[in-house]
Amino acid sequence: MLSIIGMVTANDAYGPIVDNARGLSEMSGLGDEVLRVTDELDAAGNTAKAITKGFSIGAAGLTVIALLAAYRETLMNILGDDFLKGFDILDPLVFFGMLVGVGVPAVFSAMLMMGVNRNADRMVNEIHRQFDEIPGLKEGQAGVEPDYNRCIDIATVGALKELLPAGIMAIGVTLLVGFIGGVYAIAGYLAGNILSGVLLALLMSNAGGMWDNAKKYVEAGNCGGKGSPAHKATIIGDTVGDPFKDTAGPSINTQITVVSLVSSLAAGLFDLPSVNEITVDGDTFHGVMHDEKSGKDYDIINGKIDGNHFTLETSMSFVVFSINVDLEGTLSEDGKTIEGTVTAMSKTGSFEGEKIE
Repeated sequence: MLSIIGMVTANDAYGPIVDNARGLSEMSGLGDEVLRVTDELDAAGNTAKAITKGFSIGAAGLTVIALLAAYRETLMNILGDDFLKGFDILDPLVFFGMLVGVGVPAVFSAMLMMGVNRNADRMVNEIHRQFDEIPGLKEGQAGVEPDYNRCIDIATVGALKELLPAGIMAIGVTLLVGFIGGVYAIAGYLAGNILSGVLLALLMSNAGGMWDNAKKYVEAGNCGGKGSPAHKATIIGDTVGDPFKDTAGPSINTQITVVSLVSSLAAGLFDLPSVNEITVDGDTFHGVMHDEKSGKDYDIINGKIDGNHFTLETSMSFVVFSINVDLEGTLSEDGKTIEGTVTAMSKTGSFEGEKIE
């Protein structure tokens, strides 16, 4: 893939160049012949961009597969076991994660395209305002300039604002799946997200360019030419195709990468510790809890023994996250064996092990 990176970069740059050339020739009034030539070049540019976007999507897909392997490695380092060994899509938790993962790229894309539509409405309203409030602008009087900065501000600020809900949704759903289904659900979630995201991105990049070229084909005099019902239909298609190929399609690559990184960073939060021994000092705990999965020791923050019943608190850190863990249980008559419940991040499980004085 790296051997053709220069050709891919050149083809990717060709599309915007001819697209801008077409816009400049139209604004400069260079005539129908120039517009015809630039339309043909723009159509070729759309095809070139679709091909190069396929390359970038494929490269992103390979990268994310590596991130899936990184998630597995993170689990092994944090929890001390290969939890994904024998990965089975018929497992209810895995299947649940895959169902959610398959749907997230579609919802993410829909939110972005609706955001583009809202921002376009703001731009149209601003243009109407300037036509109404700036004297001589609508008539094209010499020396009358529109407020370009205001339009640029709407486009840039609006783009950032409309991106936030989609990004928060993707990250929030990832954490929610992990807290509900655990590490197996996240593994299925990532697999579904990668497969559906790559295919959807390829579809959007190709379909968007196709709709754009269909409009240019009709405007060249085919199928009734400009003003015909076919032309009106292709304008609607191009209105959908632009956010398809220029917004949602390329953004899915980033979405897949972000959810993979979030899954790896928060992997330790998605599974409960497995306590196998607690070291204490007297009736009030001032000791250490040993986690069998990670092989790590955690200082006890607050612990008490009342007869054979004990409670304790500790804090466990995972990469950039830290959570509080509460344990409650009983000691055996000889005071050595322990068993009880462990609670972390609203998840509850059981444990057993031994107490060491």
